[in-house]
Amino acid sequence: MFDWIGELIEWLARFVPRLLVVRTTHRAVKFVRGKKLKLVEPGLNVWWPLVTEVTLIPVARQTINLPTQRLVTKDGKRVIASAVVVYTISDAIQAVGKSWDYDETIRDISMANIAAIITGHVYDDLVTKLGDDVRVSLTKACRGGLVKYGVRVERCLLTDFCPATVIALSNSDSGLTSTEEEL
Repeated sequence: MFDWIGELIEWLARFVPRLLVVRTTHRAVKFVRGKKLKLVEPGLNVWWPLVTEVTLIPVARQTINLPTQRLVTKDGKRVIASAVVVYTISDAIQAVGKSWDYDETIRDISMANIAAIITGHVYDDLVTKLGDDVRVSLTKACRGGLVKYGVRVERCLLTDFCPATVIALSNSDSGLTSTEEEL
């Protein structure tokens, strides 16, 4: 019955400037009149909700654990691989302004780069170079793909890497059977 009073108060509150505290681990991006992006540094800031929207974004060191991928190496060996990406946001305006969801962008681009590197190598080379050579290649590829989105990749590391085997179970009239094949 009195819902209109709450709506009226919300509408009037849009005309009152608001305070925003930005932590040192974050930045904020203001969308002024919906199109102009302005960076908001840490500290106490004022914004006007009538013409501005504000998005907070963490810029400190973060990690994303990437899901497992099933891949085929250059010599036809089937493997599974998963990785972790360690990153910081170097440009909050690019991170917010060039992608809808920067976490998904990081995940998608990193997974595509990891797949390209693994499928471009022979299995034995990957196993013997699994340490620094592969890590450096993964980091460079992910860093290069994400820099335009305001993301600075510190490291990209494989967390799981092994040959894959699939066991397919089927139910036949005579009973349960299984077949095993390399993935």
